[in-house]
Amino acid sequence: MVFVSGLFRDIISVRLSRQNSALILCIVAYMVAESYYLYGRFASHESDLTLYYSTAVHLLEGQVPFRDFKLEYPFFALIPIVIPQLFNGLTGGGFYTYSFWLVLQNMLLGLAIGVLIYKTAKLNKKIAVYKYLVILIFSLPVFLYRLDPFPAFLTIFAIYALVSKPFTSGASLMVSIGAKLYTIIFLPVIGLFYLINQRHKAAIMSFMGGLLVLLLAFAAFFLMEENGLRDFLTYHQSRGIHLESFLGGLLLLLYQFGIASVEVKHSYGAMHLVTPWTDELLFIVKVITPICFAALVIFIGWTFRQQRLVEKEVSILSLIHACTAQLLLFLLLNKVLSPQYMVWLLPVIPFCNSRIFLIFTAALMLTVFIFPGEYHYLIARHISMVLVLNLRNMLLIWLLFEVLYAFRRMKRAQ
Repeated sequence: MVFVSGLFRDIISVRLSRQNSALILCIVAYMVAESYYLYGRFASHESDLTLYYSTAVHLLEGQVPFRDFKLEYPFFALIPIVIPQLFNGLTGGGFYTYSFWLVLQNMLLGLAIGVLIYKTAKLNKKIAVYKYLVILIFSLPVFLYRLDPFPAFLTIFAIYALVSKPFTSGASLMVSIGAKLYTIIFLPVIGLFYLINQRHKAAIMSFMGGLLVLLLAFAAFFLMEENGLRDFLTYHQSRGIHLESFLGGLLLLLYQFGIASVEVKHSYGAMHLVTPWTDELLFIVKVITPICFAALVIFIGWTFRQQRLVEKEVSILSLIHACTAQLLLFLLLNKVLSPQYMVWLLPVIPFCNSRIFLIFTAALMLTVFIFPGEYHYLIARHISMVLVLNLRNMLLIWLLFEVLYAFRRMKRAQ
């Protein structure tokens, strides 16, 4: 609480310039409009919220996930699903009050992310927080109604505690992996950070923290039928090409020119594309993905090594840029790119330069415009929304190269 009060005291004490005053007025106007927009588009989130609610009810009734009821999420995703129902049960509420508690939980997580960004940033703390507040506001139509703020919070907490509390950092990162899986891509980057900085003791402590959480997770799976974990992984491997993915956007664009036959089908709780080439395209992506990630990890390791030679240490800022690049590559190569995936970038973008921040903000606004904005037009394969989707995806590619460029130059700038 001391850190929170200090943060707001610093923000309030800043003398508002004419430009800052105009920016604040624009944000307030946007929030008013967005409040109406959020209310009007609530139905777009009901299917996911209903799934969260039923899962929480089943679990608190004593049922076991994967055995007594199907669970579409990793095991630790139950944490942000169940907590709102604990408060909801105390008030005797139903589905809509559960949604209220989930929104409140995400608002608190959003505040906590901002505090950790402030505490992690070495320079320009206030600017980093301002950037975060802007992109948080733009992300609200998705941020408030999904589970993704939870792993996003764990990510920035793991980064914040990386050096001073490595055991806690490792445990936090492993919980985030058990909640959403995607943060597993940070493991080689963090390993390189420890190795090149010769922080061997911290690396061991971080490993022990992660191992403890992993053992707890496996112990929990023993309570379920033995194929529960396998069924969960098979469920996600069986998914096709997501409508909003980079590959999906290209297929929809080819469809507009009469080159590809594309149908939209609802499966696995989302919209996927059905084409005669689906299996072949997914095989190609499966082959090139590990090659691209291996190349990126090699580049990150080499850049870390160069920075170590010049600066005597790899900085946390450099690590954050490396993780951002890893995450963007994952989004672009993944066969699924849901709008809530943009929430994963909220804790790291504020540490990047203004150009990266502006590109991401534009991509985020287009994402929200697509869903929950005009998603029905995209499902109908309307040319306008197909172009918006591909513009968003092109911005993500541009963003990746900008992050890599900033990361490469960092050793000379610091």
